[in-house]
Amino acid sequence: MLRKIQTIILGLVLVSLIISNQFTYAQAPFISFENNMRIDGNTGVPIAIYNVKSRIYSGPPEQIARQFLKENSGLLKLKKILRI
Repeated sequence: MLRKIQTIILGLVLVSLIISNQFTYAQAPFISFENNMRIDGNTGVPIAIYNVKSRIYSGPPEQIARQFLKENSGLLKLKKILRI
């Protein structure tokens, strides 16, 4: 009887390990690297941009952010309908 319980518990542990590994791999995003950017493979949108050569902006932070987004809307794949 004890041997059967141990076998069942071992089987359940193995099944849970297999299932947890499948979900971990299924949730991992596909990411590629190109031109100093880390890109989400599902959307094609940059997740991170490195070594950005940008002009120096002046003004409040929100205004600077809006101007940067306007100037890089193509790179960031922002829709033109967005009001930046």
